[in-house]
Amino acid sequence: MGKKKKRGSSTVFLSLIFSVILMLIIAVIALLTYRSEKVNIKRTLDISVESVFGKYYEPLLSDYGLFYYIETDMEAISADVMYYFLENQKDVPKLLKLTPESLVITEKNYLISNRSNIKKQMYEAVVNAYGENLISEFFDMYKTFSDTSVHTDAALDEVIDDVETLEKDAQTEKEILDLIALVEGVRLFGDGIEVEKCFAKKGIPGNITQKKAGIDSPAIWNSLKDEYVDITEILYDLSNGKKVSQNRLKEWKSLINDIKAVTEKAYILAAELDDKMTDVQKKSSVFDVAKITNFLSDNLIILKSLTELNEQDMNDAVYISQIIETFSGYHVTDMYIDYSTYVHGDVKNPTEKIDIDPKGITSFLIGDKKVSGLAIPEADIYQDMELSEEERDVYIDYREPEELPVVIDKFRCEDITGEIKDLAVTGAYMKEFFGNYMSEQIDSEEKRALEYELEYICSGKTSDADNLRSVINKCLLIRTGQSLVYLLSDSSSKQKAYATAAALVGFSGMDALVRITQYMILTGWAYADACVDVAALLDGGKISVIKNKKTLNVKYSELMSFGKEMIQKKAKEANVKSGIDYETIVILFGVLKGDAAVSRCMDVIQYNMKLRDSHRFSFKDAVYGITAEISCIYPYSMKASSTYSY
Repeated sequence: MGKKKKRGSSTVFLSLIFSVILMLIIAVIALLTYRSEKVNIKRTLDISVESVFGKYYEPLLSDYGLFYYIETDMEAISADVMYYFLENQKDVPKLLKLTPESLVITEKNYLISNRSNIKKQMYEAVVNAYGENLISEFFDMYKTFSDTSVHTDAALDEVIDDVETLEKDAQTEKEILDLIALVEGVRLFGDGIEVEKCFAKKGIPGNITQKKAGIDSPAIWNSLKDEYVDITEILYDLSNGKKVSQNRLKEWKSLINDIKAVTEKAYILAAELDDKMTDVQKKSSVFDVAKITNFLSDNLIILKSLTELNEQDMNDAVYISQIIETFSGYHVTDMYIDYSTYVHGDVKNPTEKIDIDPKGITSFLIGDKKVSGLAIPEADIYQDMELSEEERDVYIDYREPEELPVVIDKFRCEDITGEIKDLAVTGAYMKEFFGNYMSEQIDSEEKRALEYELEYICSGKTSDADNLRSVINKCLLIRTGQSLVYLLSDSSSKQKAYATAAALVGFSGMDALVRITQYMILTGWAYADACVDVAALLDGGKISVIKNKKTLNVKYSELMSFGKEMIQKKAKEANVKSGIDYETIVILFGVLKGDAAVSRCMDVIQYNMKLRDSHRFSFKDAVYGITAEISCIYPYSMKASSTYSY
């Protein structure tokens, strides 16, 4: 009996132990299964999300090396992820097969929200094609270009400071010349003297002589001697009872009115000069401005009396005699101008012909070559920033002193935006994937929205013609600045320009105006030289990065021959072995735009994809990464999240 009890107790105990062990085994299996399912759901979701990007836009990859999923339907990505998730569960045992309840795309990484992704892909596209060498080549080239630009810009800053310092004095000296023209009736030029139609000293009471006209320069007297009029002769004739024709009387009245009008202008200008000229300027001036102001004032009173005579009876001999009396105070000889510093000779402005409308610059520099007529409906689709110096048709007008600092400032290189390595990557990508005016290997069968793609990236205009013209103007500006800096460093060039400037101004003593004119001549010379460089680039040649005596194209003596024929001839004669070509310069100008260059690359690619593959293509739909979250209800209720991007 006792033995049976022991046996029964053992059986129950073993059963309990077995149950516990079985429960433990089941629990372990359940735990392992749960963990396996967690791994399964995460792994399956990872594979599914990555598989979605296997549906990348193939034409974009093959043509431009860019890897993007183009989302044509807002729900397409989630549907694709779910499809791949279910496909990946087909071979899983039924008991372990996951049953999804919902799938949500919690985040989409769009290209337009993160431009760094396309920069990364540009880098990979270039490296895959050429390795790091092309990027290194552009890095070195850009560094050289940048260093040269920094040197040029610093030198141009000094020029601008000097011009702005001279500007005020030069304007005063210019007004002095204007006053001489109003009073004396002459404008002085290097190649001669221009006589004004009417001037304050035109009317002289009595006999006309050089001494009475108050002129000490034979050259000035010879130019003016036939222009003077004895304004009292008709009055004496009337007072002596001589008959005067109505025509003669009418001409005399008109002359008096004209002299009065120009005397009023001269008086106003003289008074302004008297107020603003410094004592030093007055002391070195070619006339006593205070005295001339007073003399002009006296003459105005007399001239007003003469005009009042026009209202009177011209047969009143007594009244006419009174008017003649007033001429005793009329000043002509007293308004003396010192011509001892007058510079005269047969000198012409050598830059007179250097005047090109920017809208006609293309045909001027490319000759008879044809220009593409392609255009796009909209520019800067993906441009976020406003480019302050964009799209300027620059007119090189360096002939006005007050405009010269503004013109010279335009010769500076644009400010650099972005890291140099990023710029080098963008430049290498542009060279590999985009065409330009000089491209010889553009596939005629390959559709392009624009032929001059690099020019668009550089300038952002809607037509090939406008982009080309804009690039040409940019090239001219930068090259003019480099040539100007060289010419200013060369003493011989400066001396030639100064001698001409002194002759053109007319008075060697007007130093500020002479020096401003010297700057104008040198700027015109630099522009002419730049025209040859740019024409050579457009003809397939190269130019040196640094401008020096050896690479100066146009001699001073050749400036008077400036024209399309001369430019084309010299461009073809240019033979620079080591330098940069047109394509490189356009790329360098383009990468200076920083992120704007990347945005414009996107514009070009989008337009071309629309032509070549689908009119619905848009970078706004370009996705490079997503985060997906899935919920499953069988065999367990669980969630998983997966992120993928490239």
